[in-house]
Amino acid sequence: MNESEGTVELHTFFDAIAAGSACGQLEEAEIPFTVKDWGVPSQGIHKFAEPPAIQLQILVKKDDLKRAQDLLRNTLQLFPEREVGDTSPLSMSEREDEVRTQVAACESMEDATALVDALKQANISSNIRKLNDEDDSGWISYSVEVEYEDIDRAFRAIERWAQ
Repeated sequence: MNESEGTVELHTFFDAIAAGSACGQLEEAEIPFTVKDWGVPSQGIHKFAEPPAIQLQILVKKDDLKRAQDLLRNTLQLFPEREVGDTSPLSMSEREDEVRTQVAACESMEDATALVDALKQANISSNIRKLNDEDDSGWISYSVEVEYEDIDRAFRAIERWAQ
């Protein structure tokens, strides 16, 4: 699939087996897709600010996005109904066409806000998305997300901020 054909992010996986399962489902359904590997090879002990070793982004054509989400919702239990089309202020992007990627998960809104402030000082646009744990309704975390093209700069800014 040619990336200039108006592709959008379907999902970013941090598990190669799950990404492979999703690709298999998309192939079976004849939904064209592209996989981008944004992982950073590493070994040994990892710091919080390091990018994940496995980070596989699946892109689909904009016209195929809903069909692909429906397929993976039914086969792999991704994209629960309440997440599709979420328009809460915490998850809205500034532009409709931008792709957001998680750079950190925080246990408190205060930590997420501090991280957003650090990213703002580095001139990186970011937002916070509230995450609810389906298995433990009392557990809430916050995802800090940046525009996809800013991810490398964001990780460097986070590393400086964490020191």
